[in-house]
Amino acid sequence: MPFTRSDRSNPGLPVQPPAIPATADMLARDIGHETASARRAQMVTALVTIDTPEAAAALAALLAHPDPAVRACGVDGLRRIRPTLARPRLAQLLADASAEIRIRALDAIERLPDAEVESWLIALLGRETESNVCAIVLDLLAEMGTPIALPAIRAARLRFANEPFIAFAADLAISQIAES
Repeated sequence: MPFTRSDRSNPGLPVQPPAIPATADMLARDIGHETASARRAQMVTALVTIDTPEAAAALAALLAHPDPAVRACGVDGLRRIRPTLARPRLAQLLADASAEIRIRALDAIERLPDAEVESWLIALLGRETESNVCAIVLDLLAEMGTPIALPAIRAARLRFANEPFIAFAADLAISQIAES
């Protein structure tokens, strides 16, 4: 088969899998069942190499997996895949009903600092009800935010007035943005 390695260390591992949805789905399914971290990492690299919307969707789906190591593979892959493919999936994940999924999406987003991502973070901060998610958003805005984010940061600080950590994170973000 022309798409597999023939060396002994990685028999049968796809090197350049055909860019078809079935391959991306197969790799994502296999990552979920694989126990060897090195093999999982190779499968993530294969998905990143496929470089299609289906591969990005397969990586995004890993964020909901029950195994934390598999979820980490999804985050890693979304960080590494072409940003134009990751962006639509990350935008969807930030609107997910699960706070845990939103947190994982925020973990993957940190490598996409720009105005579009800042607008996603501002929107999420404006509607978010989970303090843990807000804390991560505030941390990201402290790193990449511009003065455009300040009203949303101040509003979140007021909305979570009983959460000392949110007040601290908001104040830090405000000062970091003021210094930049």
